[in-house]
Amino acid sequence: MDLIFLTGFHTSITLICIVGLAVVVSGFLLKKIKQPTLLAYILLGVLIGQHGFDLIGDETSIRYVGELGIILLFFFIGMEIDLYSFVGNWRLALFGTLGQFLLSIGVV
Repeated sequence: MDLIFLTGFHTSITLICIVGLAVVVSGFLLKKIKQPTLLAYILLGVLIGQHGFDLIGDETSIRYVGELGIILLFFFIGMEIDLYSFVGNWRLALFGTLGQFLLSIGVV
């Protein structure tokens, strides 16, 4: 099942709606049978991808949906972060990141 009959902007909106609805339904169903929602997202990715029903078959659409997911992830992280505690722990974050960076360079 390919969305070739849709073109341009309507394809993007349709893809977003299909993926969004599928995420909500699969997350709800797997939560009912007490399975992690991450499992639902992985199974959903396989089903709507190239190896399943091929709803999102071309690489451009896959990249588009992936970038949209990253944007939404950053948005929700921004909504959940406590700015005062984040600013209060800047030394720990700075030295931890710097230490991890130097350790990674040392290993490579």
